[in-house]
Amino acid sequence: MPHLPKARRRRYLPERKREPTGDQRFYNSTAWRKTSRSVRQRQPLCEVCTAIDQVAVADVTDHIIAREDGGADYDPRNLMAMCAYHHNRKSALEGQGLELDSKRTMSGRVPVDRDEVIKVLT
Repeated sequence: MPHLPKARRRRYLPERKREPTGDQRFYNSTAWRKTSRSVRQRQPLCEVCTAIDQVAVADVTDHIIAREDGGADYDPRNLMAMCAYHHNRKSALEGQGLELDSKRTMSGRVPVDRDEVIKVLT
């Protein structure tokens, strides 16, 4: 009869948890989740779709002026409820160099005219 090697037990190491990076830490925070939820409760439809007479559920709360550009984290003037399509479109335009007029406030930069965002995306 052939001889089979004994099964070796594997040594399992405890799983290492990855520490969240800067943006992940912010977007996973309780304060952001509550703020985002309250924005979408006040405005359950995408603000861009509503402006062009369409109906779409707001899936995302977007920083109009990006946080890395000095946009205010929790200021309602810098937050907009958007559907995933318009959020992705705006993010792509920002990657191509889209710059919106903004003004500095105590909490960070906020857009001068929210309608400018809607005009750019329609």
